[in-house]
Amino acid sequence: MDTESTLVLLKALANEKRLQILQWLLSPVENFPPQNDGDLIEDGVCISYITDKVSLTQPTVTMHMKILGDAGLVTSKPIKNWVFYKPDRDAVDSALADLNQRLRTEIGAASSDAEIPPPAFTTSRLIIRPPETADIPSWQKNFVDYEVIRHLHAHIPWPYPENGVETHLNEAILPNQGKDKWVWVLCHKDQPEEVIGSIEIRRTDAGVGENDNRGFWLAQKFWGQGLMSEALVPVMNYAFTKLGFKSMVLSNATRNRRSSRVKKRHGARFVATAPARFVDPTYTEKEIWEITREEWEAYEQSL
Repeated sequence: MDTESTLVLLKALANEKRLQILQWLLSPVENFPPQNDGDLIEDGVCISYITDKVSLTQPTVTMHMKILGDAGLVTSKPIKNWVFYKPDRDAVDSALADLNQRLRTEIGAASSDAEIPPPAFTTSRLIIRPPETADIPSWQKNFVDYEVIRHLHAHIPWPYPENGVETHLNEAILPNQGKDKWVWVLCHKDQPEEVIGSIEIRRTDAGVGENDNRGFWLAQKFWGQGLMSEALVPVMNYAFTKLGFKSMVLSNATRNRRSSRVKKRHGARFVATAPARFVDPTYTEKEIWEITREEWEAYEQSL
């Protein structure tokens, strides 16, 4: 990113209203009501909805949207008599990563001190976004299932506490989000308010009793549909291209064949087995896998 582009980006993000609008647009289903025309995710949000939510005049909002557009952060399209805006997620991710890298280079900040908030993604069937406190009820409902939890590391308690998700979100996830771990929740587009799973990417020293870089879970009723494989594609791509991972170590209980198949499908290499403890005490070993950035790129090129 050259100096001129950096200045345009900083100008776009240096206004509280523009920053708020961009944050809303990155999670449109959570922040705007359904529209008569245009899909919130595919087509974007109507300027009238943005105007109502931000409590500014439409000419002022139009000016703010032009600045965000000039910075490459949003795109627009006309539908009937209205203009609809959506974030260019790849451009947002790239701009923030480039800006972060430039600041780290010029200021000499250590990479571990840099905070990079996780972006939201969409796939053909899923919305993949950072968790919010409003997610706690559906997260608790779908996660607290022994068939889900038994495959996870033994540091997770069973029986699971009634307020376990709330405590985990407020004490373990949100304070560290974008620092040494990145957590997303999965929502099906058919039920965008319900959390059906989550994915966590972490630096190797950020795990609890683990040395691997990734963890995930999916509600049992959604098993066997390829949803986790679908969700992992944008997340892994982000880890390698934006967060700078050169390789990732992954693991699963030795008899957790579903998890093994996901790793094989994405091009990971089996490395070894090792002793490990899981919620299910009959699991006594884990499979260790590894995938490098180059192996991930080869997998993506095969799609």
